[in-house]
Amino acid sequence: MNDYVLLKSLVLISIFLIAGVAVPGPKKKSKSYTPLTISLLESSGAIAPEFRYALDIKIERTSRSIFLYRKKIKDGKQIENRKKRITESKFNQIYKSLLLAGADKFKREELPEQKLLGVSYNEFLLKTENKESHFYYLIKDLEKKNFKNKKDIIQIMKRLHP
Repeated sequence: MNDYVLLKSLVLISIFLIAGVAVPGPKKKSKSYTPLTISLLESSGAIAPEFRYALDIKIERTSRSIFLYRKKIKDGKQIENRKKRITESKFNQIYKSLLLAGADKFKREELPEQKLLGVSYNEFLLKTENKESHFYYLIKDLEKKNFKNKKDIIQIMKRLHP
């Protein structure tokens, strides 16, 4: 009789152990982000290929991840093309510094009707689901005194490396 009780207990314990392995525990909740794009595009414009310069920096927050991209061309050759997933805390640090510099305060700018031939119109963009902040600039604008906020934003973006 004791063997029967012992056998029955072992069977029940086995069933509970198997059920514990077969039934997964609670799912880990993954974070869901609001999509957002922050980008800086800067280039030398229409000049000879051996003197071309271009810089493309982008932070892209999708619903699941946050990525930092950086692409750089110098003397007509691509010298950097990197992409890296960044943490939420790193993103928040960057985003906060951009907001403190006023990156969300610009209205969407249009290119001038009469464009200067051979001049590159560089741009900054911060785009969320319901807001867009955007400006164009020329490299020579970076030296103007009334350009400080935009220059600060550009410098924050240029310091980003994946």
